[in-house]
Amino acid sequence: MNFQTHQDDTSFEHHYAAAAGTIRNHLSFLYSRISGVEPTHWETRTYENGLLLITPVAGNKEEQSKYDESNPGEIFLKAVGRTSEAFAATDDESEIIDLLRQAGEKAQAVSEAIE
Repeated sequence: MNFQTHQDDTSFEHHYAAAAGTIRNHLSFLYSRISGVEPTHWETRTYENGLLLITPVAGNKEEQSKYDESNPGEIFLKAVGRTSEAFAATDDESEIIDLLRQAGEKAQAVSEAIE
């Protein structure tokens, strides 16, 4: 599935609002398990189905190749799922939970298109 890459991730922060930091933390954990190190920074991607996500940028080519071999839709889906669980436990963020559900559906479509 086609996407556009943006160097500035303020759109990610704005789009996911209160959930952005939690999503980023989950993504950081998941991607560090893939390469063994934390990403040095993030790029924002907007997919043709409207999904807005961030992908990691590594400090060197070897680490980056590990990130590039991963499925960003699948990883984002996991992070959004964990974030949804966290917000559902507080039970006072229904708008964010709905936003995360929609993002999960779009991430699933991206994941399937990449496979």
